[in-house]
This record gives sequence, structure tokens and C-alpha cells, in this order.
Amino acid sequence: MYKDLPEEHKKILNSEQKAIIDSNERNIIVSASPGCGKTYTLVKKIEREFASQSDKLGIIACSFTREAAKQLENKLANTVDLSLSFVGTIDAFVLTGIIFPYKNRCIKHLLQSEIFPDDFVITMPGPRTKSNEITKVGKKHLEVESYYMSWCNQFMQGTYEISYCSYLLAIDMIKNMPEVKNYLSARFTGIYIDEAQDLNEFQHDFIRTLKNDCGLKTFLIGDKNQSIYEFRGARPAFFSALPEEGYVNYPISISVRCHKSIMDFSNCFLDSSYVPTPNNEVRVSVYEKTDAKVLETILFSSDSVLWLCDTNELAKIFFDYSLSKNLGFKYTKPIEINDEDFKGTYLNLLEEILRFYYNYKNPVASFAYSIENIETVLSDYILEKSLKALRLILINTNQKPDIYLKLVFEKIGISIPSSVLDDIKDQLTDSICFEHYVKTEDKKRIMTIHGAKGLEAKCVIIFVDYDNWTYNNRQEDKESRYRAYYVGFSRAEEELHIFFRKDKIVKHGNSLPIIQTIVRDIIKTSYDKVSELS
Repeated sequence: MYKDLPEEHKKILNSEQKAIIDSNERNIIVSASPGCGKTYTLVKKIEREFASQSDKLGIIACSFTREAAKQLENKLANTVDLSLSFVGTIDAFVLTGIIFPYKNRCIKHLLQSEIFPDDFVITMPGPRTKSNEITKVGKKHLEVESYYMSWCNQFMQGTYEISYCSYLLAIDMIKNMPEVKNYLSARFTGIYIDEAQDLNEFQHDFIRTLKNDCGLKTFLIGDKNQSIYEFRGARPAFFSALPEEGYVNYPISISVRCHKSIMDFSNCFLDSSYVPTPNNEVRVSVYEKTDAKVLETILFSSDSVLWLCDTNELAKIFFDYSLSKNLGFKYTKPIEINDEDFKGTYLNLLEEILRFYYNYKNPVASFAYSIENIETVLSDYILEKSLKALRLILINTNQKPDIYLKLVFEKIGISIPSSVLDDIKDQLTDSICFEHYVKTEDKKRIMTIHGAKGLEAKCVIIFVDYDNWTYNNRQEDKESRYRAYYVGFSRAEEELHIFFRKDKIVKHGNSLPIIQTIVRDIIKTSYDKVSELS
């Protein structure tokens, strides 16, 4: 859609990206908008780094999943020689770039042991393990050090658990083993992190160590408003605070997905200090009551519509309404898991396996999910030498989905609680649930805001139901709810319409501002700012 941007917006985007690519600061964060070309900017920045450095040096480029890292590697491989560089997940760099090359010297000199394991078993922490709990809480957890010591003992016996302890050991090795520090300083010029808003506290400490102790340049790009890994300890505040550590902050304010006014509105919604660039056309509309005629006019005006609601109950009401009016919408919903520990750790993996299960034999060739792509996803959880055996299980999609999930997870080494399997089995008998994971040509869909992440449409309608707005003083709850709306708003390419149920608009004291007032005021405020600039 880049070609569809107005010329003045193309100029802004080009100038923002060029400023980042050409910048000479050693430590940079890029605050990016959804759909703004983050990967393009990252690739061009790395290409410029290679053009100005010795061909005997490399860089470290990391993303959070093997799939995303593979895409980054493929784009870079076309233009630069990566033979001396590392491109992959940040977990993999800690393991293969630091700990394993020096594991024996680490065990002898740092951990003071004369016994060396013959081989290592690499494990992932389960959903209810202490390491997951500590990772989520961060360094304030009282058992950070005691669990780390236990982890080190297991490491000396040949078990390497991928957890926050990996980062603590890597930091210890850099600070206390000169050969590690010298190697990293001599081998790499900088580290580049995509989706940096999802770094947890221990990962930030690790990058800080590479920056301060090894002298590496650091380049972090992300969108703090789209942080979705709080359960892994990610906090948008960590990303936002980097300028206090000497990072130079560069923005990318133009989205190649969303109309400029939609992106401005979304940013102003979360950040009152955000100043939009001039724009005279507003594509955001707010309706303080539900008018059926207005709603139907919008619904019939586009062939690409996402109709988003706070809850599945409200989505079902609207789906029944759309059937009665022959509006042509499909209603889908993702699976819901009540086990919060399992959900927080493995929901994304579980849903990706379901997407493969339902699309491996998709009759529409362009929607098919290849075995190679799912293996790339799963390689974040299982050693590559085990993928061959897993392939036989993956391609057997004739089994019932709950049995299939159980077998795949067991092969990876993860046990799914029986209560979770029962939930999955019951829900996936309903077409509304399993069709959420089937790729189709349907362009008019109804779902919850949370179910829409990763999707987009020309027109987005968001319905706010006050029965499900949590009024309390917990700042983290408020911010999480606001980010959910932000994600919903930024699904819209050309039009964003926000409706409120008039009978639900009531005052709830001063503990949390009413979202209706916030939304209405944001539109006025954001374009008042534009007027001042103009």
C-alpha cells in the first residue's frame, strides 16, 4: 500500500526512515507505528553498517521468533555477507554465541568445577515453573539469585534450561571472563533488535552489558504500544526509558497500512504528548449512540470490514443482527483457555499449531501452511535434530485436533494439562472457533478486539460495551486495556468507526476516565495540535 500513500505522507515517511538509516549515533531506539516498514528500516540500517565497516567484522541481528529471524536473514542475505554475523533469536545468540563456545572454561573458572558433562540436554521451562514466575516479576523477585544458583548446578550436570538464568550467566561470563568480552568486542560491531518492546528486564540487562562492557553499538526498533508479552516479563516502560540511558530516539510516525489520521488518533489515544504531523483529512468517526441506519450504511460501504467488540457475547449479538439483515459477515473467535499459567506461556504456540493443522491441506494454494514454515516456528522450542521425527506427527492432520495437539506438544517436551485439553476439545467442535484458524477469502468478519491482532481491513468498526470496562486504580490494567484498543484501532486501513452503547454510558467516579470522553477528546485534541502546527 506504500504506493497509495498521499505524496506528503510519502515524503514524511521517507525522511523519517532516511534520518534513521543515515544516523551516526551509537545507541538508537526507533519508536515505530504499526505497519510503518520496521523490517525495511532495520535491513537498510544494517546494510549501511556493512558498507562502512571492515569485511572482517559482523553484526548481531535478533528477533523473538525463529520465523521472524529467518525472514530477516533472507532479506539481508541478498545484499550483505553474513558469514561473520549472527542472525536469529536472542535466546539462540546467548546459547550458541556465548555460553556453549565457552562452556568448559565457564564451568572451570567461573563456576569452579572440575567435572564437565559429556553432552547437554536443552529444555524449556514448563508453564508453572519458578523460572517463568521470576521472569514475569523481574529482578524484584526474592528468589532470583537462589534459583539462578540452582540453575547453574543443573548446567554443570548437563541440563541447560532456556530461561532468564541464561542471560544472567551470559552477563557473568562477559564481566568475569576477559576472553568472552574480548571475543565479542573484536567479532561484532553492534546488535540490532527487532520488536524490542517485548524485551524483558533480564534481556535489557544483557544488551546493556554488550553496550557498556563490550562497546557494541545498539539499535532497538519496536512499538511500545503493541507489547504483548507481559507474561514473559516484557514491559513497555523498559523500552520507553532507554533515552534516559543515552539512547537517541527516532520516530516513524507514518503507517503504510493505516491512513495518517487513524495512526495519529491511535498514537494520541495512548500518548497525550504525541504531536501529529499536519493532515487535513480525518478518517476517524465517533458515534455516541447506536443508530441502525448509520451503522448499516457503513457496513454496506466496503467489501473489507472488521467488526470488533469487547466480548464474544456482544460479537454474537452483532452476528445474529448481520444474519437478519443479510450483511454477509462471518463470526469467529479464538479458543479460550482458563489455565492462566499455560495460556501465558504457550497460547501463541498452540494457536500456531492449530493454524498449521487447519491449513496444511488448504484447497486454496495461496492459503496453505507449509511443513517448512511450521518447523521454523517449532525450532524455537525443539532442537533441529528432533524436527525430523516431529515431521511425521505434524503431517498426520487426519486426527482430532485435541489429540493432534497433545501428540505435537509431547514430542516437543511439553505436557498439556488435561483441563486445557478438555477446553480445546469442546471449543473446536464449534465451527465459530475452528474457523478462526482457517485461512479464507472472507473479508467481512466479526470478532473480539483481542482476536484481531495481526489482521487488517479497509474499514474497522469498534463497539465499546461498558459492562466489560474494568474500573479500578491498577495502572497496569488500565494500560493493558488501552493497548488492546490501540491494536484494534490500528487494524483500520482507510476508515475507523467507534460506537458506544448509549444505555451503558454512565459515570464511574474518578478512578478511571470514561473511554467515551477520552475518545471524543482525543479526536479534538489531536487535530487541534495539527491546526497549531499548520
